Amino acid sequence: MCRKVITPTQSYDCEDYNVFVEPADDTFSIQVCSMEIDIILILACCSIVLDLSTSSMASHSRTDSDSVREFGFPQSAKKEFIALRHLGSGKEGYVVLAVYRSSPKTLASCVALKFNSGEKVTSIRKSLLEELKRMEGDRDHLIAAVRGYLQLDQPNWHALEYIPGHSVQDLLKTHKIYKVHGLLPCVIFHVFAELVRVQRHLREHGYCHVDLKEGGNVMLSNKDEGLFSTVTLIDFGGIMNYNRFKELEHTVYLARKMWNGNTEIAKHWRPEQFKEEDRKQANDQCKMIHDRAAGEIKETDILGDLWKECGKSFLELKQSLTDKSALKELREALDDEKITEQDVVEGEELPLEQDYDVGMGAKYRNTWKTFSEDGD
Repeated sequence: MCRKVITPTQSYDCEDYNVFVEPADDTFSIQVCSMEIDIILILACCSIVLDLSTSSMASHSRTDSDSVREFGFPQSAKKEFIALRHLGSGKEGYVVLAVYRSSPKTLASCVALKFNSGEKVTSIRKSLLEELKRMEGDRDHLIAAVRGYLQLDQPNWHALEYIPGHSVQDLLKTHKIYKVHGLLPCVIFHVFAELVRVQRHLREHGYCHVDLKEGGNVMLSNKDEGLFSTVTLIDFGGIMNYNRFKELEHTVYLARKMWNGNTEIAKHWRPEQFKEEDRKQANDQCKMIHDRAAGEIKETDILGDLWKECGKSFLELKQSLTDKSALKELREALDDEKITEQDVVEGEELPLEQDYDVGMGAKYRNTWKTFSEDGD
């Protein structure tokens, strides 16, 4: 692969913005950012009698374009990206599937573009994005890669890898099996081990992730060909200075949620198929997680110490409780409603209203900082 670099001094006709972008090449791994969508419908009634059944039908017929008309799209992001689909909404703003205007309109060139709207100011600093970019070479960096951002101290948009799949929260809320019985036991042990791994990686750089409780920022995908799903954190807003209490709290709370609050293996997963010793050990660990999350977590408790106590057991149970048929069903669930190449090629640009960039203030140089890689 040949690497091309457009130098920071190269000028473009794009008004007063300074932007870092890294267009994806044809080989980068695809990810999905699947955040919970909150749609607020306000019905105003002024001496008008509404037919509720008709209103219900109308709300279900809303198109993706209709659902994002209220978004204010930062003009610097609009100049750089074509927004194709609304993926979700978070505490600070919105996320859309987007492609670079300068790149071919393909699935491989897609990014998940997160941006604020209106007067909201992001908590994510440019210094964090720069450090995350430097950390990406580490094998334990189970975090979506940074693909671009506005060169401000607090950039009001940033682009990251896009992965088809589902978040843990999405699976537990919408899947007919997982919302009743929790995730399959071997996957819970696998995900917990991966969360410990990425938290340890962040801790080595002075950080931890403190927005994991609900599972909306923990993506499972079929990115790799292995038996188990790939685990990736898809949010930068929860990455904070290291706090050992919060690190343990959020990791353990999510583990209990994946067990669906149970204290033993749910009958749906046919625990009788496993060896009695493994089944007993798994139930003990399940109850331990439940009690840790339900009880008081002391500020002196550390995730690393918990892993020293149970890590070996978790990894052994991941293997001994492996259910290949159930894992196959999970892979199929992760591919459900997957965005295809045709969806991207035929997708039309969303009619987002252009908004001023929050916090621009002073004039910035008419310069874009861009690094690109392609296969030429």
